[in-house]
Amino acid sequence: MASRGVRAPASRVSLVVGLAVVAMCLVLATPARATTPQTFHVTLGTANANMSLMGMAFFPSSLTVHQGDVLVFTDDLIEPHTVTFGVSGPIGNPFAFEVPQNLTGPGTGRYSSGIILNSGILVPGGPFGSSLAVTIDVGPGTYAFRCVIHPLMTGTVTVVPNSQTLPRTDEQYQHQAHSRMTVDIAHARDIEETSIEAAATAADIGGTGIEVAAGGGDGVSTVMRFFPSDLTVHVGDTVTFVDRDPFTPHTVTLGIEPPGGIEGLVPPANRTFPFIAPTAYDGSFNLNSGLMLSIFPWGNTFSVTFTAPGTYRYICGLHDLMGMTGSVTVTS
Repeated sequence: MASRGVRAPASRVSLVVGLAVVAMCLVLATPARATTPQTFHVTLGTANANMSLMGMAFFPSSLTVHQGDVLVFTDDLIEPHTVTFGVSGPIGNPFAFEVPQNLTGPGTGRYSSGIILNSGILVPGGPFGSSLAVTIDVGPGTYAFRCVIHPLMTGTVTVVPNSQTLPRTDEQYQHQAHSRMTVDIAHARDIEETSIEAAATAADIGGTGIEVAAGGGDGVSTVMRFFPSDLTVHVGDTVTFVDRDPFTPHTVTLGIEPPGGIEGLVPPANRTFPFIAPTAYDGSFNLNSGLMLSIFPWGNTFSVTFTAPGTYRYICGLHDLMGMTGSVTVTS
């Protein structure tokens, strides 16, 4: 007589089937890693139409990705920026990062643990281009990047395991970035209105203490204009230019710009020493304030005593192409 198999109890069959269903659900619920790396876009800075108002930030400034994904950083503005990974703490000399470091090719790089990855100065038409594509080749963790030119311009990229769902798509990040751009430009507009009111009040008061604000801002939202940009004074009057943004440098440059690009603008040229004293100016020589920031020995102010009649045009050597120019008309 043939043997007959023992029939499993119904409860055991139900348990096996139930476990199989649960396992299938877990498999379906676990997100699969994309077969190809995903690309996310980051914009360096933003501005209004005439570039008088700017936002100095990465848009977006915080992203979550998988290892192997690519971040494409792009500077569409005249304002120079860097994309720098692996550098923390105060930057003693930002011009040490003027040229690229550890890139894999023009406009491309791979960030791995323990290295400094630096774009060099990114700006449209510049020698290193205006964009950098960075492959994120590090394990799970949070990693910082920054622009060494603008101290408050920082960001982070968080790498999560491949099995973990990313919180946003590139499209969602772009929507978030544009919202932040709108907020930063609106704040810059508030700063501009305050600067205009302050300049008008100073003009009403009059007197010999004539002050011109060289820009204004808080290091993120900034204004690229002089206030007032054009004024009339008498021979012998002293005009003091003050950089009202503690993190964004400007220059006051009369005559021909010093040679050497940005680095040539850093030190003063033909400025009276000690730097706190005003420089007498009659238009017969070129005069440059140097980069006006409190971290430099000459500080964030620059005083000029005009000693001869005439109209003297001046610029910010860093931002004149954005419209940051002015004039002083001197009458006898």
